[in-house]
Parts: sequence; C-alpha cells; structure tokens
Amino acid sequence: MSRWRILGLPGFDGLLKEISIGFLINTDDLLPYLCRESVQDRLWVNYCLADAYHRAGNNEHAIVFIRRAWNFSGQNEKFLPLLIMIHAAAGDVESIRSVHKALGMKKASANKVSAALAHFNAWQYAYAVHNKSDEYCYDFEVLDCISHLARQHAFPARKPDFCAQRKIRLAYLMFGMTHLNSVIVKNSLTFSSFHDASRFEVTFFIPDQATSVLERKEAAENIRKIKSMGWKVVLAPDSFSEVKSLHELARFIYESEPDILVTNAALADFRHFYIASLKPAPVVVGLCQGPPPQYIAPSFDWSISWTKHPMMDCPTGCTLVNGAVLLPERKISNSAAKLCFGIAEHDRVMMSCGRMSKFQHRGIWVAIFEMLRVHLDTHYVVVGLDAPPSFLEQLLTPDIIRRVRFIGRVDDYHSVLSMADVVIDTYPSGGGMTVVDAMAMGIPVVSFKNNYMRMFSQADWSPAEEFMGMPELLIERGDFVQLGNLLNKLLTDHQYRNEMSVMCKERIHQTSGKPEKMVRDCEAVYLKLLQSRALDFDRIKDGR
Repeated sequence: MSRWRILGLPGFDGLLKEISIGFLINTDDLLPYLCRESVQDRLWVNYCLADAYHRAGNNEHAIVFIRRAWNFSGQNEKFLPLLIMIHAAAGDVESIRSVHKALGMKKASANKVSAALAHFNAWQYAYAVHNKSDEYCYDFEVLDCISHLARQHAFPARKPDFCAQRKIRLAYLMFGMTHLNSVIVKNSLTFSSFHDASRFEVTFFIPDQATSVLERKEAAENIRKIKSMGWKVVLAPDSFSEVKSLHELARFIYESEPDILVTNAALADFRHFYIASLKPAPVVVGLCQGPPPQYIAPSFDWSISWTKHPMMDCPTGCTLVNGAVLLPERKISNSAAKLCFGIAEHDRVMMSCGRMSKFQHRGIWVAIFEMLRVHLDTHYVVVGLDAPPSFLEQLLTPDIIRRVRFIGRVDDYHSVLSMADVVIDTYPSGGGMTVVDAMAMGIPVVSFKNNYMRMFSQADWSPAEEFMGMPELLIERGDFVQLGNLLNKLLTDHQYRNEMSVMCKERIHQTSGKPEKMVRDCEAVYLKLLQSRALDFDRIKDGR
C-alpha cells in the first residue's frame, strides 16, 4: 500500500481488493493507473492487476495485464512465476513454452549455459507439467542454439577408427540414474549384462553430479551392478557450477577415447545433448526408446529403435532391433500378494500401471468402473498414480469407491503386480515394461492396437501390439465396448483366463525374452556404422 502512496496512486489498493474478490470494475476507473507516464509505474500497475484478476479466476483479463508487465520488465524472471500460473490456469501451454524458449535463447546469447539448458528443459516438459500429457516436438532453433553453445567448447575432432585387432570403445551417456524404477536405467543394465567383453570396452557416464546420485540407494545399487560386470562408471564431479561439471564429464569421455558415444535419452534432458554436442566421440548413436523428440537429434550419426512407430519418425538413419530384457519371475503368489493389501484371496484384481500422464482418458475409466459394478467381488488397483485425475470425482460413486485403490510408485513393484488377475494397458498412451513384466509373470494383459497412419505421439500410441504376440487380447483403438466384453470374459471364465495366462508367458519369452540377442544386434549396428564412418572419412580425406 505504501508503494502506491509514494507513487501518488491513492485508491489503487482498494480497486485491487475489489477485483480480487470478483467485483466488476469500470474500465474508466483503471485508466488513470494504466496511463502513468513512468513505464516502471505501468509495469507494477499491470503486474498487480494481473495478480488480482488471477485471484478472481478471470484469467482472460489477467493474461492481458501480465503480458504487458512482462514486456515492460524486459522479460525479468521475477515476474515469471505469475505469468506461468496465469497461462497454465487458462490452459495456454504454448505461451508458457514460448516464454521458456525465448528465455533460453536470451540466456544462451549471454553464454549462460546452465540457465539456457534449464529453460529449454522447461520448454520441453511444459505439456507434461501443466497438462499431464506426453507431448513433444522438434524445435530446430532450440537444437541449433544448444549446438552453437557447445561449439565454442567442442573437443578437437577425431577420426572414426575401425580396427578389427582391438576392442571397440563404447561410452554410454546414462539418463535416469536419479529416478525411481527407471525403465531406461533397466535397459542400460541389460547392456551392461550382455555386452561382449572380448570385442568391446564399455564405460557408463552419468551427467548427474556424484553426490546427488550416490545418496540414492537404488542408484548406488545400479552402479554396483554395472561395475560387477567389469565395466567402468564415471559420474559428473560435484561442483557449484553445473556447466563446469558437465565440461569435466565431457572431458572424461573424450580422454577415454571412445569410438562411439551412445545416448539413451539425449533430448529428455538437454544437458545430455549439450555433452554430445561437445563432440567427445567421433560417432554418436542414439537409442530411440520413446518419442524421437526426446531421444534423437538430427545431428546424430545413427539411431536404434525398439519399436516401429518411433522409428518411422526418426530424423536419422535408424535400425529396428527387437527390444528385450531379463524377464522377472513371480516371487509371491497371487493370493499372498492380495492379502498384503487386505484383499480377499478369491476376489479378483484388475490393475493398470504407469505415470500420471497415462491415465487422462475418461472413456477407459468409465469402462473399467462399469466392470466393477457388474462384478462386486472385483477390485481395480492403479499403480504409479499418486493422485487421481480431477474428472474421477464424478465417476467414483459410493458403490465402487472402496474397491478402487491408488498406489504411488513403489520399490517392490513386482510384488504389487503379483496380485493382479488381469492387467489393463493404459490408454491412449500404452505401456511397455508393465506389459512385459505382467506377461512374464503369467498375468493376462489387455491392450489396444496401434494406429500407424499418423505421426508418432507418445500421448497416443500402444507399443504392446508389437511384442505381445497376442491378437486374442488386443482390441480396436478406443473400442471400450470391446474392452468391457473382453474383461468380462477374463473375469468370469476361469479356464479362459488360465489359458491366456499360459499363452502370455510363453509368447513374451519368445518376443522379448532374449536380451543377449538384442545386445548382439546392437553391437552389429555399432560395428557396421563405425566401419562405414571410417571409410567415409578416408574417402573425404582422399578427395574421392
């Protein structure tokens, strides 16, 4: 209040209070404040009006005032939190992305690498944060900006060198070591378990600073597993300067003289792409384990995809390799797992697993809840979802609410999965490892067919069709009537459920149970690519 008295703006605080509680204000009453000569005065007037209208839920007006304040401030980041809150409340995620991109470019022009990468990461995940949706797209200006930032610090180029008389040196840039139950880390562990030590020398590099990694029990255990296979693990050194830590890790990579740098999620965290852009290795291969805009940069030499749809949208040459993992075995019986959660032994459990973004389609919830109303001895357990979507408030009626249970992320995930009689794949964004794990444990999985006649979207695809090998349990995309019919048969026909259980276990072992072959196939890609790049280099050098 004192500020406005100093500025000679009597009565403004009263207007703000009235606006914030929803009173309608005559525009003429605002004009004297909006037309101040001082741009600094107008900045604060617009900022305060934006805040007041946002508090009142009038984000249409709030957007006008916050945009004006943002422009007057010269994109001062102390006004950023309110700008984001207002645009998020209005559902305008694109404006949030645009602001983060602009700030990233601004920081990059000032050579503030860490700040630029942080804003580009915020740009990348705006839809995930504000819409709970896995939507990603390429922005070549962002990628070019990061490449330009790295270019001034890039290492001297090395010739790709293929030599049959020595081991090929691989440097894996690992994403997800500080995440709980990361599927990407599990895939990295598969590589560490099956790489041919007679042909390859492998080092795993982790861009997260050492203390932040080692203080996590799961991360420390994963590092121990990799080292037990005879491979090296190098963590980014602790530093108050993140960019210094990244440069040091990149130097470690360069000095290890790798033939190939393999990234496992280079655009899921732009720090990884920055390291790759420093050119610590002569050849870069990206593992495409999801949306290409999260994994593969167009500047990479090659990529490897586990499934067809991401491969179709890869901006580089790409080899399709059937993904495979060490399949889990059941450690606890179905009935014992149910008892742990207070569910009667003979009651049936439907289950779905995944992140928040995978549970945003109302239609599948309606179909599943209808099954609960028909089958009074059936429960629905949702794993990985800390809080239900807001629309469930209307759907969770008293007759079923006690038979719907939400469980957040858990350490002993397989024991929780063991209580399921039927697993229902998430929709429209289907799961991968959940489907594989459930089938390996003999649990029938119901999933949806994929639509290949569209651009790839992580928010709307079902990869299970490619590795399930179970047309009996695949239904047409979005056909929730068919979903209900199939669930009804699985819940009521004990013999059919047992038949599907046996078939699921057999088929997933056929399609996804050979991790050693998957790693050999990837090794063949590495060798072929390195040999090709070495020949290309020699041809260019000789002017051929």
